[in-house]
Amino acid sequence: MEIIKAVSSVLNCPSRPMYVAYSGGVDSHVLLHCVSELMDNYPQHQYTAIHINHGLSSNADQWQQHCQQICRQLDIAFISHQVVLDNIPRTSLEAQAREARYAAIDNATPDNAVILLAQHVDDQLETFLLQLKRGAGPKGLSSMAALQQGNGARQYRRPFLAISRQQILDYASQHELDWQEDESNQDSRFDRNFLRQRIVPLLLQRWPAMATSVSRSAALCAEQQSMLDEISQQHLNGMLGEDGCLAIDALLALSSRWQKQVIRLWLSQQQIPLPNAKVMALIEPELLRSSGDAEACIQWQDWQLRKFNQQLYVLSEPLLPALENKVWRGEKELTLAEQQIRVQFDYQDNQGIQLGYDNQKAIIRLGFGSFAETFKPAGERHSKPLKKWFQLWQVPPWKRASIPLVYVNGELAMVVGISVAEQFSSGKQTIWIRQVED
Repeated sequence: MEIIKAVSSVLNCPSRPMYVAYSGGVDSHVLLHCVSELMDNYPQHQYTAIHINHGLSSNADQWQQHCQQICRQLDIAFISHQVVLDNIPRTSLEAQAREARYAAIDNATPDNAVILLAQHVDDQLETFLLQLKRGAGPKGLSSMAALQQGNGARQYRRPFLAISRQQILDYASQHELDWQEDESNQDSRFDRNFLRQRIVPLLLQRWPAMATSVSRSAALCAEQQSMLDEISQQHLNGMLGEDGCLAIDALLALSSRWQKQVIRLWLSQQQIPLPNAKVMALIEPELLRSSGDAEACIQWQDWQLRKFNQQLYVLSEPLLPALENKVWRGEKELTLAEQQIRVQFDYQDNQGIQLGYDNQKAIIRLGFGSFAETFKPAGERHSKPLKKWFQLWQVPPWKRASIPLVYVNGELAMVVGISVAEQFSSGKQTIWIRQVED
């Protein structure tokens, strides 16, 4: 049978933990049943069904119990995880549920797991149409891949991508399977359900082979995107800095279209959501070719593109700690800025900078100060405002406000992780201070 052959081709591989993403619906139930029929043929794997409970339906707990019972009947290990969806503005509930589901699966499976998903050729058609509605390019129109690399060495496999929904229903009927129907699948307010109920049946009535044709188009788009990524990676390799930034001069040597391709690849490799076309169009004129570092910034969602020293950086919205003062009372560690910045202290030779002072009763205070106050680093001849030193040290503007400062009896004694003041470079009492990077 074609369905069994499709699943068998995935299981015919060296030993890896196999996880079936099992919602309880007909598609994933058929996939789970196929796996149970084939387990004895491929005993090298450990098989588990994983159920994600979104809690969106009043029947969610009942579905979970049903899934557990089916797995018991099929003699397949069962695990379940409940997720809580955040109410993210301008993000569909479908997208939030999908992201939460994949995150939960990643957290619940070992690094080398193979996760089997039950999407089929009709799902591929719906995904292609949704991407078309959003104005996607080749990457989006590639839709779903039969093999998708996940975090670590995880693989997501979709053995049913050449199988139709009708074939799945026929298999379920033939084997008298008992599955659950999600009532939300009937709600046409969701875009995918609207397509499934009203649009796709008309398309398939007129063009019965359309799902297969669209699947072929998606594969061609994926091939084109792979070729673009291959060349983009070559460009990216030549401009990527040690700290993950991009050399702006190298970007500007490319055409605007290749700049966008390279930047998209750079962001996607960091699993950062891609800016829309309107934001992408601003990058070259307002950022790459801008004259000022400090003010050049483009933001989308919770991310920013910033320019400094002819390098392009991507960062989440930078931490801007409120002015605060904490007195050090001999602790091994102090936390600042609402527990987000950690500073450690050690009396032994340690990573960090040594602070020296003579008064055993000295008051040592940590906080975030003004960039206008003067500072004379050890080994330097002159004092300058702290802002000038940050420029000379080539510290990006968005990092400066979150660098802790150490004061001894009210005098600026250290910029943590960078420099100690001349008058505090030695003393009877010494302590090594460093900021902890998570």
